[in-house]
Amino acid sequence: RERYVCNAGFKRKAGTSSLTECVFNETMNVAHWTTPNLKCIRDPSLTRQ
Repeated sequence: RERYVCNAGFKRKAGTSSLTECVFNETMNVAHWTTPNLKCIRDPSLTRQ
């Protein structure tokens, strides 16, 4: 399992996941990564001056 991170100044939107997993399909004998539903939004705690 791996996790994505948002760029500086952004944060993960609540309710989204940064997790991706490597899944092995035994029937087709192939592995693939799941698609995370990560959404990054501007960090509201960083105020512009």
